[in-house]
Amino acid sequence: MKISVIISYYQRKDNCLRVVKALESQTDRDFEIVVADDGSDVPIKEHLPEGVIYCRQKHLFYSPGRTRNFGASHATGDMYLFLDQDCVPGKEVVKNIKQIFNNVDYRPLVLAGYIENYAKSPKDPRTPFGIWDNHGALTRSWGHISGGIFCIDSDSFWKSGGCEGRELKSYDDVIFGFRLIKAVPDIKIMFCDNVRCFHLDHPMDSQRSSYEGQFKEFIKAYYTELYQTHYPKESDNAKTTN
Repeated sequence: MKISVIISYYQRKDNCLRVVKALESQTDRDFEIVVADDGSDVPIKEHLPEGVIYCRQKHLFYSPGRTRNFGASHATGDMYLFLDQDCVPGKEVVKNIKQIFNNVDYRPLVLAGYIENYAKSPKDPRTPFGIWDNHGALTRSWGHISGGIFCIDSDSFWKSGGCEGRELKSYDDVIFGFRLIKAVPDIKIMFCDNVRCFHLDHPMDSQRSSYEGQFKEFIKAYYTELYQTHYPKESDNAKTTN
């Protein structure tokens, strides 16, 4: 197993370098690091340690998914560990991922990690929806997958078509999970609270309500089944009106 850790980078150099530093402190250092730069105005290449794979694309619009795809296209591993630039991994994340894959025979398998201090909430905002629970269970709960930290084999990632690459400021991980279970019917998702990272605070947290509105209109236009699943009452009302 060769793990490629793929970090999506845009503008927040200090945050990204904290993530890279945390990776250098891993108890298991047998992995590669890929920093995918979405055309940031804040240079980072010269600040990266030797051996880090750096790739840069032209910034067209804000799309975390597009940047993840770009980073994955430069990775050489057969497993992709995706990290956001503001999600600092614990020092045993890589070791824990390898242990899980060694101990669990089922394939294909996605490991969905846990994010601490998500958007300054007193508790994890996804917990009330019952999707970040059941540590270690094999499920089809694609809502477990957070773009902040998840690990997937390269074949399944590309079979799904990768992440949504059009303009979308947030919730692209929801779309990815939905696409994944459609494209890879036998895949299982395992929520792992020992694959953990810490979410750094940043100004965009206050804008999450507007992001949901964009997400809602986006899936209504492009992912009808997901829209009906995610907003069943509105979908039922639309059917009744029509």
